[in-house]
Amino acid sequence: MLALIYLGLAIALGDVLCRRFYRFVSIAHRWAAAALVGVLLSTWFTYLAMLAFSHLSEPLLSADLLFFVLAAGAIFWLSRRVRKVETITPLAPGSSMWDWIALGALFAMACVLLIGTFYVNKQGRIRLAETQASDFASQLASAQNFALAHNFQIELAHYASQRGHYQFPFYF
Repeated sequence: MLALIYLGLAIALGDVLCRRFYRFVSIAHRWAAAALVGVLLSTWFTYLAMLAFSHLSEPLLSADLLFFVLAAGAIFWLSRRVRKVETITPLAPGSSMWDWIALGALFAMACVLLIGTFYVNKQGRIRLAETQASDFASQLASAQNFALAHNFQIELAHYASQRGHYQFPFYF
């Protein structure tokens, strides 16, 4: 539940920031820009705040709490001065319908891809398809390292059971 609140705050912050600098083509363009900017900035902030709080016993919790407070304050402060949302040009009739059809098709393909590549078994463990292990396992190893070990690796492992290697800055 907290992850959904975090994601919602990140997207809302991205929307407030994007409205200050961009004029959008459509609502879908506004949502995409808000999601990309918000998630990018919030994850950067959380990672760097976690690095600053690394001396605490729960650095991720402290970084998340700091993000919740600062993001809510920034949304409140910036939303009072944000300009009205305006589009660049009016859309052609029927074009938004095709945007939603394309978005629905991409969502369906992403769901099929996720169902086909990994699942959670009855013991609560994530299982990967063999073809995806080389791509997804390195990110899982990093996430598991943050979740359990409370340390900041300078290397990234190919498998969740291995130590990391030199490619961590590339993935970061």
